[in-house]
Amino acid sequence: MFDGIIPKLRKDLDIRPIKYDNKDLVLLNDRKNIAKQPILVTPEMFSILYFLEENITEATFREVFRQEFKIDNVDNILEQIKELDEIGFLESERLREILKQDESQYLMVISRPMITSGNSYPQDKDEFLLFMEKLFQKNIANSAIKNSQGIIAPHLDLSLEEHSHRVYAAAYDAISQSDADTFVIFGTSHYAFSSYYMFTEKHYETPLGNLEIDLDLLKSIFEQSTNAFGDDYLKLIKIRQIDEQAHRWEHSIEYAAVILSYLFQNKKIKILPILVGSFHEFLITKTQPIDDQLISRFLEIIRNVVDNSGKKVCWISSVDFAHIGLKFGDEYDAIDKLEECEHEDKITINTILNLNTKAFFDKAIFDQDKWKICGLSPIYSQLIAMQPKTATLLDYNQWYEKETKSAVTIAAIRLD
Repeated sequence: MFDGIIPKLRKDLDIRPIKYDNKDLVLLNDRKNIAKQPILVTPEMFSILYFLEENITEATFREVFRQEFKIDNVDNILEQIKELDEIGFLESERLREILKQDESQYLMVISRPMITSGNSYPQDKDEFLLFMEKLFQKNIANSAIKNSQGIIAPHLDLSLEEHSHRVYAAAYDAISQSDADTFVIFGTSHYAFSSYYMFTEKHYETPLGNLEIDLDLLKSIFEQSTNAFGDDYLKLIKIRQIDEQAHRWEHSIEYAAVILSYLFQNKKIKILPILVGSFHEFLITKTQPIDDQLISRFLEIIRNVVDNSGKKVCWISSVDFAHIGLKFGDEYDAIDKLEECEHEDKITINTILNLNTKAFFDKAIFDQDKWKICGLSPIYSQLIAMQPKTATLLDYNQWYEKETKSAVTIAAIRLD
């Protein structure tokens, strides 16, 4: 049935315990839509899938069940694992075949499809308009300024209305009357790291139509970086690339795009989405990313291109702050750390409010990623490229997920 090692469960799936028909089950969902439909498995089957992390062969698998559980025939279990493999839930040669065919087809399309519509927000236009209207009613910040030059906003799931909507509303209300032509969006890259800065040429689909990419700015940034780094191809691909697949599966910029489509539905705007890779190596070496000549020069190029474009630009970081608890690799229930986490978040946020990028990253170095701030590299990059003069905290909140004993924190910050 299986040649060699039995494939493992994919690491990039959404996995959550649910109750269905009065039974405890585990939902496996593929946001990338490689496996076209979510699937429910029993807790026992999930435990078996977890067991496959041990890199075992079919012969070993059969022997374990024979010795430990006194089960001589595991064909039915292996057939279920095989079915999961066939539809794309396991890390295997079958998955690579599906991906190869899928990626070649995706390169031919002109726009990036919405990957979270229907789950995180409505895909239907009228339902989406109502959804967004209700979102902005949650705003408790009520900032008098609505044409800020930039914001730091969440990318926490839009379906978490009671936790995320008021912070989303506070952030995006601050740019709701922006006169910008283009919105430069720095987003966290959760799944891909082909370069520090990853771009796309595909327009972003929203329930209200496509948001076009500012190809003029994109072209200028690529031309100037080529001029700056010359024929050093390795430097160029390390600092920036067109990475369509990275954008395709990443939700962080998608949330910004759909909210902007709502705010400016009666105005022609463009976006420049930039997924930012991890700066973890700088935490390890305890150095500032700006001390890396590639990063400092490239962010200077982005700033210069924007300044010399003659366009009105608004800057956005679509990011979350701390990630703690069992789901994120900690050995504790996040509820016991929420107060401490808020205290540490406020220290980090104060470095942003003081526009002190060095202190912002020094805090992360000191913590050595203890709080797992996924917005670290986008926020740092935005502050360096944008060079704001003032920053104001508009709102802050925490989301605790009881089922996984985990939490995520978010903030809305206005930059001018």
